Amino acid sequence: MTQKYKSSPIVSALAGYQQFFPSKRPPVEKIGNINTRQATTDSIKLYSSNKQDVSGFYTGNHIIYKYYEPTGDLTEDEAFQMRLAFASSFNDDGKKLLQNVIQRAGYDSSGKAFKIGVEKVPAAEEQSKAIGGRAAGTAVGRGGAQPVDIRSGFGNFEVTTSRLDKVGHHGIYGQEGLKLQEKIKQVRTRFKANKKDDKKMYEKIALEGYNYFKGRMGTWNKALLKMQDKKRYTSALKVRKDLANIVKGGGGISIGTAMGDGLNRALGFTTGFFNKGAAELTLHALGNMREYSPRQGVSYSFTVDEFKHVILQQFVLGGGKGKPYQWKTSRLKKELSEVITGFAATDAKFALQGKFSSDIDVATRRAHAQTAYRANKTNVSTKTNTIVTANAGALVTNSGRLYPSIDMIHADKELARNIKRILIPRIKKQAKKANKQFSSQFLGPSKPFNFSDKTAWAAPYVAFTDYAFEAFGK
Repeated sequence: MTQKYKSSPIVSALAGYQQFFPSKRPPVEKIGNINTRQATTDSIKLYSSNKQDVSGFYTGNHIIYKYYEPTGDLTEDEAFQMRLAFASSFNDDGKKLLQNVIQRAGYDSSGKAFKIGVEKVPAAEEQSKAIGGRAAGTAVGRGGAQPVDIRSGFGNFEVTTSRLDKVGHHGIYGQEGLKLQEKIKQVRTRFKANKKDDKKMYEKIALEGYNYFKGRMGTWNKALLKMQDKKRYTSALKVRKDLANIVKGGGGISIGTAMGDGLNRALGFTTGFFNKGAAELTLHALGNMREYSPRQGVSYSFTVDEFKHVILQQFVLGGGKGKPYQWKTSRLKKELSEVITGFAATDAKFALQGKFSSDIDVATRRAHAQTAYRANKTNVSTKTNTIVTANAGALVTNSGRLYPSIDMIHADKELARNIKRILIPRIKKQAKKANKQFSSQFLGPSKPFNFSDKTAWAAPYVAFTDYAFEAFGK
């Protein structure tokens, strides 16, 4: 069932220039190659200003680029003049570079192009506006909680590409988290010899996830009862504020005693110390009571394999009006667990309620919207199968890293297949051989530009986003 997704890669191509101030004359040019599942690369030093390193980065999963080492030092005013000169000098050059790249991959400009809305959200699956849905929003609520990832006609969802068998996220923590990891490993081992039973294997993995959270809710409820024992709270936000203060800086709530351990285990509870990791889901729910209330509820999705996801539902927190806030363990039902095949867990659900040809169409639109957002966080829309200028290279991140100039194209199906199957492997192969001739021909020359009384260099790069590689590592 996963073959149709493997044969339908979701790819965008990006190209442009990054600014460098080399210290040597003539400058020492080098060629780099990066393959990463991160949204952006690690920092790359461009120059220093008053002896402080100034770094840049690239957006994409597969990147080939030119750079300079060592780099020189500039005054603050010189650095400012350099950035101004760079941003105004190479507006059309990135387009030419990108055009050359996609022509190699068989670009057909007559293909269908369409506009996509873009939101300021951290993940592709949250790009609801791209598929005509309600904007997810990123505004932190009054209590300091991030909003629920997806709020739609088919329900509320918290989504993640993090795996169910990975400890340290979305309420998976501690010794019980490690036990869940081991149990899922044992399930995989039992079914390893018979691929025909994959469906049953994923159902068993979903069951392990269900059992884990069912047990954890007992722990969370015990801690919540203890902190509410001598205080009548009038709102969930007040509970959240006090709980956040308790677990801040390594603090927590001690739950369970040695004498009670046997009974707690028999009841499905775990014992120990309710700390920040343990409180993660509870704090989030207390800050989003509209969605987590008994009237609605929230579903959680986790990745379990390439193009395979598990949905556990529902997570419901009740309380208020004189009653203590407690997780409704009866609302998390084994029979509601789902195993979903696709790029993301909610693609098919959006496809059913919208005017889309398939779940892959939904995934493609959301992935391209996320690439546009990463390229320039002020983008409100983007367009497919058309070269668009996303960034002139004048922007700086909150951490002070410099964007390159970015021209990009969101590939249609045929172009995406050619890029993933032919172009990316070829670039990797040549880069591994350190074939400077190929790299130079592919990227073209670096370009000098002047500022103040100095010369800097605009070094070319080409990058490709690869949704499946980023999500699953393949």
